[in-house]
Amino acid sequence: MAAQGEDSGAGSEPAPSRDAASIRARAEAHVEDAERICRHVLRRLRVPVRHDLLDDLLGEARAALVQAAHTYDPAHGAAFRTYLYYRVSHAVCDALRRDNRAARSHKRAVARLAAQQDLLERLQREDASAQGNELRTLEARVRATRERISALTASVIASRLGVNDPDAHPPLDPPPSPEAAVAREQTSQYVRTAITRLKPGYRDLLRAVYMEGERLSDYADRHGKARSTVSRTHARALKALARTLTAPHDTAAEDLLP
Repeated sequence: MAAQGEDSGAGSEPAPSRDAASIRARAEAHVEDAERICRHVLRRLRVPVRHDLLDDLLGEARAALVQAAHTYDPAHGAAFRTYLYYRVSHAVCDALRRDNRAARSHKRAVARLAAQQDLLERLQREDASAQGNELRTLEARVRATRERISALTASVIASRLGVNDPDAHPPLDPPPSPEAAVAREQTSQYVRTAITRLKPGYRDLLRAVYMEGERLSDYADRHGKARSTVSRTHARALKALARTLTAPHDTAAEDLLP
């Protein structure tokens, strides 16, 4: 009987109490354990962590500790520290995944905005250059203006391909109606199909910028091209996309796949 009493009291956790004071006491007694587990997980994953993110992760660890203090049951056979280790580990890993997704989504959005800004500046330079050509007819000027507007519109439409970015945070606005969601998906599919019809140089550039979120400068460096060349190609690709979207039968042959 004495041996049985020693076994039950020496290494086992006390029976859990569900009152608030006991839960608070259990959580407060293991704060350092939770933070130590968090740092251990980060070392094990070899993840470089920003100072502000570390504070957030330690907060996640403490929140996991409070949850563990509420839900721990020694009848399942695990010591509280073991249970706490798994709860904190999962919380930290989930927080890292969320931060990584948010960073990727932000990078893609910035790349799309930078591409639109580059397009706008290039079109403005083209317009300023054309202003000195007095030989252009009114029809030619109207056509050039229409092309610039179409290219900007195509850029905005292509940017919408990233709205359903799987890495993006849930939107603050209420979700669209089923009809609106279907219409948006149909539009996105129409744009994607139009992009596939463009010649490889245009198609690959638009996919890289508007679907994958690559900056024009990074695309130029990756392909060993001058950034000004890629900028011009980007503007031409959007003009070709605009023609494909609005008048697919009138799209110039050199813009399309052979």
